[in-house]
Amino acid sequence: MRNGETITTKNVADTTIGEVISTMVGRNADSLYPERGKTSTEVTLVVEGLDGRRVTDVSFTAHKGEVLGIGGLAGSGRSELLRILAGAQASKAGTITVGGQVIPRRAGVGRVLAAGVALVPEERRSQGVLLGSSIQDNIALANISSVSRLGWVSRGRIAEIAKRGMADLQIKARSARQPVGELSGGNQQKVVLAKMLARKPQVLLMDEPTRGIDVGTKAEIYRLIRELAATGTTVIAVSSELPELIGMCDRILIMHEGSIAGDVPAEGADDELLLSYAYGRSTS
Repeated sequence: MRNGETITTKNVADTTIGEVISTMVGRNADSLYPERGKTSTEVTLVVEGLDGRRVTDVSFTAHKGEVLGIGGLAGSGRSELLRILAGAQASKAGTITVGGQVIPRRAGVGRVLAAGVALVPEERRSQGVLLGSSIQDNIALANISSVSRLGWVSRGRIAEIAKRGMADLQIKARSARQPVGELSGGNQQKVVLAKMLARKPQVLLMDEPTRGIDVGTKAEIYRLIRELAATGTTVIAVSSELPELIGMCDRILIMHEGSIAGDVPAEGADDELLLSYAYGRSTS
């Protein structure tokens, strides 16, 4: 089914995964991922010698307009790395520099957001949205400074940014006043994205951006990521799906036991190469 209509009915033995995907998305499965864009040489993010509970001596750079993927086995430190970058967890050592500005080690989420780094968390229902609140209120809560003046909140301004976010991300809902808990998983994820994109971040961190959503919405998220990169936003995405990392990213960092074991261009990479790094094996 697609958009409430039955598209086709087939016996399982007479079809393939690729055919199922292309039917759900409405186009060939090979075009699930948009074309890669051109990455700038301008550096947006510099991480040097970062240590955490699990993360050990992590250093890398990310460029303006780059889609940087982070992979690795469960427990490799990939999600902890994003939490540290977002200010949700303090590092033990190392520096993080965004747009030439060094972020204090215990800055917290608020100061990191103000510096231009936003996180779309893995657990959207418990960490990304207030399920009982409306779409527009969820978006407004993450953008209070944009919708208020001298302590007064503008309902008109809230409605404006909610309307724009719903249009840009194609959020399917009765209205901006509909509770987020009534939406599908894919549309809930889009609300989380709308909240953060309204802040116009320099760096957008995404932890498992397509987990638990249908393949059609996945294609929309991939398109959005590419559009953000084209406007100069640096996107850093953690994913446990290797084909997703290869398809949506420009470059991939693979973590093993808290450290970066591999740094490879996504174009030309394959599952075997990425897994060899994930297991800490040399590829030479």
